[in-house]
Amino acid sequence: MKTYTFTNLQARPYPSVEEIGNPHIYGRVKIVVNVSDKPYSQDIAQALYGQGIKCIYLPLLEIGPDMGYENLLKAVRLLEIADFAGLPVIVHSDSGNNRSRVVAEAFHYHKCGRHLEDEYKGSINHLIYNCSIGLLPPIDEVEKALNLLAWERANGVHFSLVRNKIASPPTREQAIIDAWHKLEEEFGISIDDLETILETSASLSRLLITASNSIFLIDCERKPEIKLDDLTKALYFFYLHHPEGVAFKELQDHQEELLRIYQSISPRTDDAAMRRSIESLASPYSPSRDSSASRIRRAFRTVLGPHVSKNYFINGPSGAPRTIALPRDLVIWE
Repeated sequence: MKTYTFTNLQARPYPSVEEIGNPHIYGRVKIVVNVSDKPYSQDIAQALYGQGIKCIYLPLLEIGPDMGYENLLKAVRLLEIADFAGLPVIVHSDSGNNRSRVVAEAFHYHKCGRHLEDEYKGSINHLIYNCSIGLLPPIDEVEKALNLLAWERANGVHFSLVRNKIASPPTREQAIIDAWHKLEEEFGISIDDLETILETSASLSRLLITASNSIFLIDCERKPEIKLDDLTKALYFFYLHHPEGVAFKELQDHQEELLRIYQSISPRTDDAAMRRSIESLASPYSPSRDSSASRIRRAFRTVLGPHVSKNYFINGPSGAPRTIALPRDLVIWE
């Protein structure tokens, strides 16, 4: 795995369902580019879809006469748009040690005009190595192609400014949409998809938990309160305390912690009755847990809409660890 600082990009190995549910890895990611030579399995695809992540499949090969030069250039063009829009992206191959880094290094050359140093098998980086062994065209040819893409961007061609003879530059948002129109057929991303991605990339509000256990979105207009009953709130606070995720079927192993949270926020004094409520909440056979999770989801959706709210409610594939994607540095406990 490698995180790059010249753009909001990570090169990672092929994901697991558990990793996709981890908010520290995929919490803010909106686009994933798969450059391995295998499409997603159904469970991986469902997990990514459940997180609202758009997936692009541009396979690169590590054997044969051609790694997939056209797909490499498409990936660079896609990363350019994501970089322009400020969208976090993960590019992954099988191990994350070669093909995904080739894409990142090609985009670095395209954007910065120089090669990124990341030594690989005696070469300056992975891109140059794969050119040297014939899986990609000679490096000077690749550089020319990347420079041409950069020239198009600098002269407005990539964002249709020259081609459409627009007298004055469009807004940043319109420029992104113009670019996406040009690449829509190549990547299968519609303008509706783009609007969803841009919406979910908006700044997230901080979540304030007051001393009296009220929940407020303090960066939203009018600082709305998220109102939940005490038992539902206990479940929500539990997941805020477990960013690593806990599967619903494992809640029965955390009954004592759930009970302590419930007792700290509820005015009820009947300990036996409170324990029965928690046992019902944690039982894999009770509808109480699903009802509470639905109330949380509905409460945040009402205030934030269907896309941004996904960062705030409990989410995850069936059978896998459930998490709240919201970065914990945005959660304030009084």
